[in-house]
Amino acid sequence: MIMSIDGKSAEGLDSAAVAALLKGPKGTHVSVIMAREGKDAPLTFDLIRDSIPHPSVDFSFILKPGVGYVHILNFSSETTSREFGDALDKFQAANGNLHGLIIDLRNNPGGLLNEAVNVCDKLLQKGQIVVSQRGRAFPEQVYRASRGEEGADRFPIVVIVNRNTASAAEIVSGALQDHDRALIVGETTFGQRPGADRLLDLG
Repeated sequence: MIMSIDGKSAEGLDSAAVAALLKGPKGTHVSVIMAREGKDAPLTFDLIRDSIPHPSVDFSFILKPGVGYVHILNFSSETTSREFGDALDKFQAANGNLHGLIIDLRNNPGGLLNEAVNVCDKLLQKGQIVVSQRGRAFPEQVYRASRGEEGADRFPIVVIVNRNTASAAEIVSGALQDHDRALIVGETTFGQRPGADRLLDLG
């Protein structure tokens, strides 16, 4: 049980208030006094604050020689595409050329549009359209693969989706499907690509 934080009593505080006292600039110290069952005297801990990583790609591994699996949890981080690229680089380093890739987007609620575009940029050919966006207040904006990093060897891709795959995750699956770059398997998704005039049926 937390008794005090930096000399301030934690008695009667809810978890949000305790978390607020614990948080602070990276590298700074915070003193926490705790009571622990079985200990007669309180325990004092000197903790150093640090950033807590929230990776978008939480799993990536080789299923069998030449076939990689990547689970993208969300697209809410500005590092999503870099994490995805790092996973591909890791596969290539371990196995040489990939013979197949599985991208798991189940329960992925989406996130940042530019990260979805950047992920597609690693799998599509340069110039291919990822998504278009239009609205009443601004002209149509078309996002394309600007680099086209798929390389000379086009390995087959399977994207797994379910009914909780939405937003930016649907942009990725939809773009790969539209350009015949991936086979989509799983359940029908019910989100909508930003600016699109149709629902994506990826079932």
